[in-house]
Amino acid sequence: MVAPDARGHGLSNAPERGYAAADHAADVAALIRALELNRPIVMGHSMGGAVATPVAAQHSLRRL
Repeated sequence: MVAPDARGHGLSNAPERGYAAADHAADVAALIRALELNRPIVMGHSMGGAVATPVAAQHSLRRL
């Protein structure tokens, strides 16, 4: 299981901008690619759910 911090949360860097759900989704997609995860299950609660939705909608897991 991988449970990343969202940018600006926990121990992650806090840039001045880039906090839209699409930005967080791009971060998750990049993490999936970097870890070379095959067919990951992406889920979240509250803000995590708002991030998981665009990951599923905008980032085909076949392309990650």
